[in-house]
Amino acid sequence: AVHLHGAINGLVAILFVGPRRGRFDGSRPESDFEESSPTSMLFGLFTLWWGWIGFNCGSTFGIANDKWIVAARAGVNTLNASSAGGIVAMIYAAIRSRGKYVHPADVVNGILGALVASSPTCATSHGYESLIIGAIGSLLSNWINNTLMKKRLRLDDPVGAIGVHLGGGLWGCFAVGLFADASLPGSGLDVSGLFRGGGFELIGKQLIGIAAICGWSVLTMTPFFHMVGVLISKGWKNPRIEVRHECIHMDRNVHGCTEDPKDMINELIREALELRDQQDGNRLGALAGTTNVHQSYMHHLSLS
Repeated sequence: AVHLHGAINGLVAILFVGPRRGRFDGSRPESDFEESSPTSMLFGLFTLWWGWIGFNCGSTFGIANDKWIVAARAGVNTLNASSAGGIVAMIYAAIRSRGKYVHPADVVNGILGALVASSPTCATSHGYESLIIGAIGSLLSNWINNTLMKKRLRLDDPVGAIGVHLGGGLWGCFAVGLFADASLPGSGLDVSGLFRGGGFELIGKQLIGIAAICGWSVLTMTPFFHMVGVLISKGWKNPRIEVRHECIHMDRNVHGCTEDPKDMINELIREALELRDQQDGNRLGALAGTTNVHQSYMHHLSLS
């Protein structure tokens, strides 16, 4: 539920702010919008991954009575779902690039989407079912990010958060109505999901919950971001920075960062090219000197 709520909040913000300059009009190359540090992305993934095990298991708030069983089940299902999501994400990325490479962003968002999908289901599903839940959550997350958001709706989500939290959140909530088993110790359910003989009752309850979360998020976040826009722009405008600030990057303008990874790389390339030119110049100078000596020697022989 919390992931679905966050996804709708982010979607409302994206609609208010709009795309980055040149994102969809072809005025800037696609490389301008690539991730600046895949290494940082992977470090962040592993930090979240480790934490996810903690808060999925820790949601039992103890280990007394049957709580330790629920915590152990949640941990296993979280790992199963994320592992399946990672494998599926790598296959998806390879197919998407026609076997040329595996894009880190696809893998990261696929694993995170699987983790999101595991959150509502980890305490009430079986271990083998979590593999299916994670795989579908991974695919949904990447499909929403790469196809639905970017190509069809042309909505600019710089970090892929909508795909991860909307795809994983929707699927995870719905999956409870399919896979939940009320007979598991500590499940706390009165009725099982559709695949466990419980019929459509639990699916109906989950759909009502999904609709309530989405409706609440839209109703509360729309005026919130409008007021943020009023405070930032000092007028009835959207919460967007000025174009001149966007051109010099928000890391510098808003957060005070003086160096950008891409600028550092460009500087290193420039220094390497200057060194190469200098070395080439030295070689040419040495060659010219050798040629002059040879010509002087030949001239001396001709005179003698």
